[in-house]
Amino acid sequence: MTKDMLAKKRSRIIELLSTEELQEKISEPRNTGVAVSFPITRLLKNKRPEPLNGNQQSQLHVYCIRDAGYHEWCADIDRIPLDKGEDETEVYWDVILLTESQLLLPAVGGGELGSKQVYKGFQKHIVKRIGESLSRIVRQKKSTQDNPSTWRSLGATYYMVYLPLYFSDIIWCKSGSIYFHVFLPGSSQSVGDKKQSNEKEWLLALLELASSFDCQFLRLYLRRDDKNGVLTFLRNLNWIGGRLVPNEDRNQYIINSPSNDSSVQDMLLGDESFVILEFEC
Repeated sequence: MTKDMLAKKRSRIIELLSTEELQEKISEPRNTGVAVSFPITRLLKNKRPEPLNGNQQSQLHVYCIRDAGYHEWCADIDRIPLDKGEDETEVYWDVILLTESQLLLPAVGGGELGSKQVYKGFQKHIVKRIGESLSRIVRQKKSTQDNPSTWRSLGATYYMVYLPLYFSDIIWCKSGSIYFHVFLPGSSQSVGDKKQSNEKEWLLALLELASSFDCQFLRLYLRRDDKNGVLTFLRNLNWIGGRLVPNEDRNQYIINSPSNDSSVQDMLLGDESFVILEFEC
């Protein structure tokens, strides 16, 4: 049931973003990718202090070929290209939930753990943590949350990236401090065998996007069921300048976690379905 609810949100996001304006950007031959970004401060109704990257706008970015022959990300529109009348704030929340849901453990998607109650608990947990982050930003207090290098840290900015030459699905991303976290779609969402043969091209696109937001490191989350993709990266890891990041020690995390509702909800999340690689931007 949890999977079904998240799938509905994903379908709604895709439908809302299928505007004529955005389709024109994607169809232009010079454009090989698009990304939508927004800082979580867009959720504040009134006071919106400057986020970490100095930009408090939602933006559409286009990955285009310049006259000199190189690719570059350009902030094209200072807003999300939605049809008039759509609730932009609701879109922000859906993107945050869909990004964070990439770490939901497989068992949560079905059976008893996939119940509506579990999904509502997960949703409430993320909303609460985002609210705490916004309160710290407004009060200009230093964050006391997890190390920003870990996937458990919430993002200061969230992204939807679409690279149609390599993936048929959206790539969900988030960034905070100097880290840019990228959750790749499953192998069934790659475009034929192009994903394997052109990993350098789409990896470069993601690295350049992360760099444009002043991030110093990109953490790439490869799904373990994408065996060909994982093996390709591991064979060429030194060549492409990456390093393997150990998965979370779940037992140690449980030992160090306080006994409260938040820690119970945190147990629904894990990185065991991913192989994690880190690259310098």
